[in-house]
Amino acid sequence: MKDFKSISEEAFSLGICRKEYANILQISTSSLYRYLKEPQKVSAKCKDRSVVICNLINKGKSTFGDKSKFSHWLFCKNIALGGPKPIEMLCTVEGTKQVDFCLNRIEWGIFA
Repeated sequence: MKDFKSISEEAFSLGICRKEYANILQISTSSLYRYLKEPQKVSAKCKDRSVVICNLINKGKSTFGDKSKFSHWLFCKNIALGGPKPIEMLCTVEGTKQVDFCLNRIEWGIFA
């Protein structure tokens, strides 16, 4: 399993800024900076959330076959999600589930 810092770096490599990533993890930006400097202090809730996001990133890269294509998809408005960008949906557990479900549909070729 990847550690918090490497999971975070993977998210940043997709174009997710630190402020967005902090929102996705449901922590403050200052907490994110502290956790990046001292990963041993990451809360259990934040670790769990980062693993969920890591799994979603891996699924997205696998589904699209390319990190840049997945990154593009994350930042474009999505009709299947009701209009918002997938990245905007990752700030809640329910939104993350909807993005995951949408990736499943794409993986299986169900676009409508």
